[in-house]
Amino acid sequence: MFFLPDTPRWYYIRDRMEEGDKTLSRLYGVYRNGMTNYGAVAEIQNMKSTIMASLRVEEESENKLTLLSIVWDNTPLRVGRRIRISFMILGIQQSMGINIMVYYMTRIFSEVGLSDFMASLIAALSLTLQWMGSWVCIPTIERIGRRRIMMLTGSVQTLCLFVFMVLNMIEHKTDATRWAAAMIIFPYLFFYGWGWVGCPWLYGPEIAPLRYRHIGSAAGLLGVWVFTFITVFAGGIALETVGARIWIWPLVFNVIAVVFVYFMCPDPTGKTLEEIDQLFAKDGALVDQLNHPSIEKELDGLQEIENSA
Repeated sequence: MFFLPDTPRWYYIRDRMEEGDKTLSRLYGVYRNGMTNYGAVAEIQNMKSTIMASLRVEEESENKLTLLSIVWDNTPLRVGRRIRISFMILGIQQSMGINIMVYYMTRIFSEVGLSDFMASLIAALSLTLQWMGSWVCIPTIERIGRRRIMMLTGSVQTLCLFVFMVLNMIEHKTDATRWAAAMIIFPYLFFYGWGWVGCPWLYGPEIAPLRYRHIGSAAGLLGVWVFTFITVFAGGIALETVGARIWIWPLVFNVIAVVFVYFMCPDPTGKTLEEIDQLFAKDGALVDQLNHPSIEKELDGLQEIENSA
């Protein structure tokens, strides 16, 4: 990490133009094998102008983050809404049943009717399956998209939890019922690992404006802490008092997750950080300003790079 540069946006927002220009040139391969790629020079000129336009819009007073805008957002770039989404999506992630599953898994399988040894074995296998599902996210997140992955996996998890809850509420369970209840946890954990282990952690900081990205990340961590505490603290008590009906709670949150992503979470897949600002911009004039910046003076450093090549 000591040898890696910071991002161009980070340099530009601190007025370190030359370092930002050099980093952009390296990212786009302006100089490769002793040759100058003039097509890349034109591309980074356009990229720098877009970055600078986005930074200027984020710096405007009407786009400042306030406590009021977090509750009721009237900013042109919807800054408050983006911070709220960071909080909510990670809070929902912790309320989808995973904490109750992980903390009380052996006990849950024992109450299904399995022996202690078999309950421990299946718990270990199911958590391994969740780990395997998280690896599926890596090659698919850019191909399928964050939004579609979270909606798809959330829908499958909802179905799995519904079946699990119904099977657990049967009073006189047969061996087939017990094994069916145990096995339905496997696809639930696999799809949770695929769609809801990594995607929410990436989504929150990704959609936050550069100026407030640290606040977006902090809001997400707050959501994790609050909802983890609630589910772990209340989960054990609920299992004692209401039994299998506890699964109504995560079932509802899985439905909420799908609905929330559908209505509140535009897909940033394949977009630059500047294009993400356009996703949340309130009006067409602001989108046009971000799309067609006029900042010729900021390109001087890149022109010097091109002329010296």
